[in-house]
Amino acid sequence: MKKIKNAIIHLLGGVTVEECVEELEKVKLISLHSARFATYCEVLEKMDKCYGMSAHDWCNNMYNFVKKTVENYEV
Repeated sequence: MKKIKNAIIHLLGGVTVEECVEELEKVKLISLHSARFATYCEVLEKMDKCYGMSAHDWCNNMYNFVKKTVENYEV
């Protein structure tokens, strides 16, 4: 019965609930990866801005940057 119902839904151009859930999981995964990539780019940009500083200043700046970034993501 379920196969017949799904076939009719597809013939009419619709999607099933299971397919919607699968697509939603894919979208969540893609958005998670893009957020990670954006954070990675921000870290690289900050590292470039800190180029030429002493090791101590560079470490302090990067630590503060990472700390602020983590605080922004914690809800």
